[in-house]
Amino acid sequence: MKIFSKISLCALTVFLTIASTIVGATSEKSVTIVEATSEKSPTKSPKQNIEFKLHPTLGTDKVSAKNNALRAHKDAIAIVNKYYKEKDGIDLKVNLDDREYQNKVMMLGTAALDNLSEKEIKEIVKFIKFMDRYENYGKNEKINKLKEKNNQRQLTIDEERELEELLPIEIDQYTEETGSEVPTFSIAEVFANGYDQIAARDYARKWTSNTEILRNNAQFPYYSRVNGNCYSCWWDCTNFVSQALMAGGMRHLGYDQTWYYSNAGPSYSWGGANSFYKHWKNRAVVAGSYSDLRTGDVVSANYDTDADIDHNAMITRNDSTSASGKWLTQHTDDMEELTTVGTWVNRGYKIVGYEMDKAQN
Repeated sequence: MKIFSKISLCALTVFLTIASTIVGATSEKSVTIVEATSEKSPTKSPKQNIEFKLHPTLGTDKVSAKNNALRAHKDAIAIVNKYYKEKDGIDLKVNLDDREYQNKVMMLGTAALDNLSEKEIKEIVKFIKFMDRYENYGKNEKINKLKEKNNQRQLTIDEERELEELLPIEIDQYTEETGSEVPTFSIAEVFANGYDQIAARDYARKWTSNTEILRNNAQFPYYSRVNGNCYSCWWDCTNFVSQALMAGGMRHLGYDQTWYYSNAGPSYSWGGANSFYKHWKNRAVVAGSYSDLRTGDVVSANYDTDADIDHNAMITRNDSTSASGKWLTQHTDDMEELTTVGTWVNRGYKIVGYEMDKAQN
């Protein structure tokens, strides 16, 4: 789910670079960002040997898929409309091709939905999984346009980086429930790699708020600035998780294909769900079991097992070794410990969990 080109939920497709470093501290300390003087991106030539792939769709043309869905998911559509009317006073206009409508639907994928019945939640989840595939038609159209520009050797560096976030990814490993009884409760606040799980947890808790003032830290103004100085006008799950990781002491590592924040424009891996996965699956360790996950670890959700990541959140409370004991704090929808990894599992999502105590730092 994305905000500018709206590639997918929580993935933001804006890209300029400044060298930045971060000092992670306890929750009582501020986060310090040191900017380099240059506001130019690192120079490199656009690639010409990109492997172009398309996302899986619904096995039919887009128009047929849409018409079929309006009939098959009419109950879910009514439930979604009622949900937003009661919660926010919003009258949604049903338009499956409108990115704002798509994002409103997709945002419910990890919402608590406590006021809905189990039957209503099941209907919404089926609709979300449809939407996860349906939005792939739009992604594929963008990929084909960029492919044509690449064939004409007209692909710019910024378009190449947008493409890297847009293309399907290969998810090598998912985290599963193994029934392990091995505890994952850590005595140490700071791990050997310098990551402070308590500082990360406290930062996430502090900045999970539905108020404008506490929704997003003013020390990270890029996304609010490009959205007209609004602090709640973008899909923010990955940016939020990245801030918490940085508060816990995770360092920037270089420029190219890496993870950093800049007031001129963060890396795709900072605010883009797919690029976040590509960075952290290599830098950290993907947990084999939910029992391996601790406070301060991050989890990604793939709603319909297609070739992209849909959402990111941080574990901020660890009550047991099972998925239902891993409580989540997140943005979009903004929540502190109202859902667990088990909530996602029960909705049929595939999960990638990252062991941050084992990350390169």
